[in-house]
Amino acid sequence: MVARAVSIESVRPYLTIGVIARRVNQPLHRVEYFLRSNAICPIGRAGNARVFDEGVVAQVRAALTLPDSQRGDEEVPIG
Repeated sequence: MVARAVSIESVRPYLTIGVIARRVNQPLHRVEYFLRSNAICPIGRAGNARVFDEGVVAQVRAALTLPDSQRGDEEVPIG
């Protein structure tokens, strides 16, 4: 068996939801909800963990760091 040399440029970083949450400084449950509600699919799995590429970090950061008034969330009146 011959080992293949892999250049660092050819290795793409795969990010779990936890890593994405830390990078955008948001709680894990908010990132999970955003990915699920926007039907953003993982690019693969590492064991049982879903993994995403770097582009997802930018999407999550842009969506979750907007002020509430720009996000489009509606307030639900109580009572």
